[in-house]
Amino acid sequence: MRRLLGRLALRRKGEAQEPKDSGSPGVEIRPGRPADLPAVLAIERLSFQNPWSRAALRQELENPADRFLVASSAGSPPLAYAILGLGAGQAELLSLAVHPEARRRGLGRTLLETALRRAREAGAEVCHLEVRVTNEAALALYRRFGFVEVGRRRAYYADGTDAALMSRAL
Repeated sequence: MRRLLGRLALRRKGEAQEPKDSGSPGVEIRPGRPADLPAVLAIERLSFQNPWSRAALRQELENPADRFLVASSAGSPPLAYAILGLGAGQAELLSLAVHPEARRRGLGRTLLETALRRAREAGAEVCHLEVRVTNEAALALYRRFGFVEVGRRRAYYADGTDAALMSRAL
């Protein structure tokens, strides 16, 4: 673990610093609420081949150790969400998705920035995630935030696609 933290700290000191962002105009990042579940489930189904179930999303929403964040504008239903697991000085980005019609507007960047800040505030020293090796947009976002690939899970997804394991120091 110390070796991983050291390697990630070196990477973080280099060119891949967390972008400075004042947020997406008119967008509020807030804790998720039970009323958000239908919109989050719709985003999940539009974004992933094997979406989480409503019960799984509800379980994460109700887990006091996790952070379930949503991005919405002017009282509208969520346009994006992130789920962050926390424990033992570590964070894991369990899911992050943006509604297809709201992509390329900085919502994912703003949500990830907020999630990482919340993880640091909760005492996490490192953040981990898994992402499809074919998801170029997500890989580019995570690399921009200083995540580095630390391993692979072969044939992790139902269709046989590998997952890249990525981490970064906080």
